[in-house]
Amino acid sequence: VVGRVAQRRVGGMEEKYQKFVDFDWSDERWQAYLSGLYPPPGYKQVLKFKKKWYRRNIDAEFDETYEPSASASASSTSAPSSGSSGAATGAGIMPDEGKKWAAMGAKSSICLSSYASGLGLALAAVIGLVDASLPLALLTGGFFSELLCKHPIRFNKEWLQEIVQEEVGVMPFMAVVFFMPGFNKAFRVLGLMPFSLTALMSLTMICRHCGALPGFVVRAVTPLTEVSVRYQLMQTKADSEVLLGVALVVGAVGGVCAPLTPLLFWNVLSMRYAISPWTQASFRKVDGLLSPVLGRIPGVSTLYGKLKDVLHNFAMPSEAGGSRPR
Repeated sequence: VVGRVAQRRVGGMEEKYQKFVDFDWSDERWQAYLSGLYPPPGYKQVLKFKKKWYRRNIDAEFDETYEPSASASASSTSAPSSGSSGAATGAGIMPDEGKKWAAMGAKSSICLSSYASGLGLALAAVIGLVDASLPLALLTGGFFSELLCKHPIRFNKEWLQEIVQEEVGVMPFMAVVFFMPGFNKAFRVLGLMPFSLTALMSLTMICRHCGALPGFVVRAVTPLTEVSVRYQLMQTKADSEVLLGVALVVGAVGGVCAPLTPLLFWNVLSMRYAISPWTQASFRKVDGLLSPVLGRIPGVSTLYGKLKDVLHNFAMPSEAGGSRPR
């Protein structure tokens, strides 16, 4: 009896945790809360803040201390295995993205080949064996394939919103900048970092959940699919995108690249800023470095504050009439 009660309790916690995982984290309330955290939490701390916020605002019965990995091994020994359900993995409840890849079946092989070959060529481009445009093209093709596999074309507004909210959603727009005529080759190499990190996150999820690869490959990539590691990769990718934007501005001022290049890139980055807490955290890092210095200079501090407001309202027009979260 005690065992059945414990099993029902674990099942209830798993269900609540799955709802927590599936929650739409683009919710304005969460985004406003996250933007107001200072100093910005590290990738390991974000999950803790998410759980506390979710319990306080969404589900008062949600258990912040529950870890799915702790019960996965116990439940798998007492419940019959169902290879077709795909509801859980050895590391706990499968994330929503993992479910999507598992449901694709053979379609995911297109993305797998594009990402694997693109990452290999990216390494070759870094050491100068091939031109960086080749891996960028392959990785961009993989992003297109992933978006179309996850979201078949529908000619409506909802489809576009789903596309943009994907982690790879803005990457094809960003790729346009790197294929402009006369674009400096050195900046293409710099652009490989955010493209490669984005592809790596998708590639590891495909390898883990597609079900068509040898066990040793799945075991090798599983650590890279853990939540804490993915958070670190997402933050590193966001940091690299912001630094690349700064480098393009410096390049335009120095006459190395066309003035239109940073303008287009920052328009894409503003799309990322509007939907990504990782990009917002990257800008808060930059602000944390600049504010103590520029804030001491009379006149400059006022101009810097106005510039921040203009840039924020450009990226988040829905908040233009209100106060910007600090």
